[in-house]
Amino acid sequence: TNPNACVVKISHELVGILIGKNGETIKDLKKESGARIDISKDATTENPDERLVHITGPPECVEFAKKMVEETLSRARERQGLDDPGSTTKLSIEDTSERRVSSSSSKPGQTSMEVLHELIGMLIGKGGETINSISRDSGVRIEINKDEPASSPDKRIVYLYGSPEACDRARDMIQDTLSRSRENRRDRSRS
Repeated sequence: TNPNACVVKISHELVGILIGKNGETIKDLKKESGARIDISKDATTENPDERLVHITGPPECVEFAKKMVEETLSRARERQGLDDPGSTTKLSIEDTSERRVSSSSSKPGQTSMEVLHELIGMLIGKGGETINSISRDSGVRIEINKDEPASSPDKRIVYLYGSPEACDRARDMIQDTLSRSRENRRDRSRS
C-alpha cells in the first residue's frame, strides 16, 4: 500500500452527502486539501452498507483531507441525528461520540470569526500547512464552514474549538497571518 494514502470507511447513506449536490462538496474538499479523493463504487466485503473512500496525495494533504471528510460527515450526522437519532451509529469513524459533543454549539470553547473568502486559501496554506501549524501551536481545532452564510457573501465563517485563552491565541495568529499575506499582496501589486 502507498504510505501517502489513507482509507476511510463511510456508511452507504453518507456517500451522497460527501459528494454533495452536483459533486460540489467533494470538489471543494479536493481543492482545499490538495489531495485526491476517490469513493469506491462497491460496498466493502465485510459490510454491504459501507463504502471505502481512498485519499491519496502528499502526507499533509492526505491528513488534512481526512480531517475535512470526517468533519463534513460529522456535521451531516449531527443534522441527521436531529431528525433520526438511530442513524448516527452507522459510521465507522472513531470517536464519534466525542466529536458529537465537541461540535455542538453549546460548548463553551467554541468561538467563530469571519474571514474574507479570498483569504481562505492563505489561511489554509499549501496542503493545509498554515492552518495545521496554527492549530498545533494554539491547541485549537479550526474548522472552516462551507455551508453557513457569513454576514456578507464574500466572507466565510471560521470556527475555533478550544479553551477561551487558546481560541484568543488562535484568533490573533490567524489575523496576524492574514495581515501579513495582505501586505505581501500589496507589495507584489506595487512592484
